[in-house]
Amino acid sequence: MWRNGSWYGVIHMRECCANYLLNNAINSHIPLNHLPMISKPKKWTHSDGGMILLKNNFIRCNVKPLFNIDVCNLERIKNIVSQIGNVRWKINAEILDLIEYAYREGITIGNIPRKQNYDLPNGPSDMGKKNVEDIKQYYLLREEISRLNKCLISERPTFLQKIAVAKTLKNCEVIYFPHNIDFRGRMYPLSPHLHHMSDDICRSLITFHDKEEIGPRGLFWLKIHLANNFGKDKLNFEQRISWVDANLGNIKKLSENPFQHMDFWNMAEKPWQALSVSIDLTKALECPDPSKYRSNIPVQQDGTCNGLQHYAALGRDYDGGKAVNIIPSDEPQDIYTVVLEIGRLGGGISSLGGEGNSIINSSNSSSGISSSSSTAKATSPCRGELAQYCFQYDLLKRKVVKQTIMTICYGVTSVGAKDQVKGKIQNMISKVLDKNAINQLSQYIANYIFESISEIFKRAMVIKKWFNNLSKVTNELNIPVTWLSPIGLPCEQPYRLGQRILVNTPLQSVSVISYQNSLLHKNKQRLGFPPNFVHSLDASHLMMTAEKMVLENNFSFAAVHDSYWAHACNVDIMNKFIRDSFVTLYDEPILQNLYQSYQMRLGKHASRIPAPPEQGHLDVSLVRNSRYFFS
Repeated sequence: MWRNGSWYGVIHMRECCANYLLNNAINSHIPLNHLPMISKPKKWTHSDGGMILLKNNFIRCNVKPLFNIDVCNLERIKNIVSQIGNVRWKINAEILDLIEYAYREGITIGNIPRKQNYDLPNGPSDMGKKNVEDIKQYYLLREEISRLNKCLISERPTFLQKIAVAKTLKNCEVIYFPHNIDFRGRMYPLSPHLHHMSDDICRSLITFHDKEEIGPRGLFWLKIHLANNFGKDKLNFEQRISWVDANLGNIKKLSENPFQHMDFWNMAEKPWQALSVSIDLTKALECPDPSKYRSNIPVQQDGTCNGLQHYAALGRDYDGGKAVNIIPSDEPQDIYTVVLEIGRLGGGISSLGGEGNSIINSSNSSSGISSSSSTAKATSPCRGELAQYCFQYDLLKRKVVKQTIMTICYGVTSVGAKDQVKGKIQNMISKVLDKNAINQLSQYIANYIFESISEIFKRAMVIKKWFNNLSKVTNELNIPVTWLSPIGLPCEQPYRLGQRILVNTPLQSVSVISYQNSLLHKNKQRLGFPPNFVHSLDASHLMMTAEKMVLENNFSFAAVHDSYWAHACNVDIMNKFIRDSFVTLYDEPILQNLYQSYQMRLGKHASRIPAPPEQGHLDVSLVRNSRYFFS
């Protein structure tokens, strides 16, 4: 292949061969070392653990840290990770059969890919007689269908691998998912294809092995879990229960014959998990005493923009804590709606309609621009036009701002935020605005989100700036950013430039990159520190909660970073552990400890590190009474 003035060797598979492998041989091409286990994993010790025969590193990392991990006491962490790997799981055979049926019949609900590619449209026979706009639309359609087919090239095999693993383990009495951790302490299953950290399909395919009586509160939590899967998680608990009760007829019909009730099923945000819970809830309601029903469905409790929850607690930020449900409230607070509400977007288009999903013209909307001096820049014709576009095309929706708000605390850049917004609004306005206008509008909305978050989380932004000052000093001294997480894990950012080694072959030259003993990637060291430090905090919070659940009480428990799972009968006690662990975590002076560790580490350069930012007056212990902190 000729590209950029050079020839590159490419191995290309013919379509007939690809189709054969896809349809006939996929089961035989799953690496056995990537399967979940059917016997209890080995306990993590000094040298090994997890899988019995295959060696895995406890900390997954391509670059060996400068510190000697062998001298660190990680016994507490290894015990927690080992016990998480001992949680017993089972394949949900009923859901597996329904997913296979949907794929065979071409029912593409819930990310099930098409079995066949889309047919490319034939060009009109009288192409020469068509006007320019018709020809343009034809090529745009052809380009879009080609793009969808390219996506299917990866989506279809990935889906089939998951199904193949599930079919392989379908009749196993029990399966296990051994875990290890990354350099921040976040836990991950060793099995890459089928596990609870994957998509909606994978999560619906596995349940806890052990069935537990749901008890007096279990029915409540099954209903809450079902409502959450239908996207009702922004309602208060009473409204979620009312929604489920009002739809019990539809829920029963869905559980009995889902493919005959697609209209209701398509309302779900997570359709396959929603179906799994619907079946379980229907069985519970059919019992003479629902509290005696034995369920093995993992009920999930999710944090409210968890990164911002940690930032608010770090800075004792009262306003930020209120926006992310650290402070008790009768109604769940929605940070995404709060951002929309405080945004002026130039001042004229400010009030929100409906449930905070769209912009409504304010009393000054005829001009579209505020005369306020604080927004003088927005009075230029270009920015004024962008502000009007946001109103005219109804762009300021929750789904547009959500991803960017979630990733701001994890270090998303201005360019990254613009691309996120662009991905959300492109389909909404691509037919009425050109690419240049869409780019400008995306950047405009991204800037608006940054400004709004800075207004709500003032102390969080100050802390981020302080983190940047720390990484700036370590970069100048050519040492990686390191810290000790609250759970006791020494963390070192592994970002290095890499040394390129050229290996010549008769066909071409092959580049091999080695990261050992290479120079620091200073930009990644700087950008990565704020999100990685916060990830180490949420990992510590998770481990502290897991310690109470699996080590002290032997409950079945799983988590996906900021989503914690338990049996319906144990959700109340899990919620108590979540909040208690969060309070315990922030009883420690985390920023002061980080500052002192850098004072000791940098020695004569310690004076270059500024003192930690001043904290606010948020009482983190209030979270114990917050219903919607995790919900």
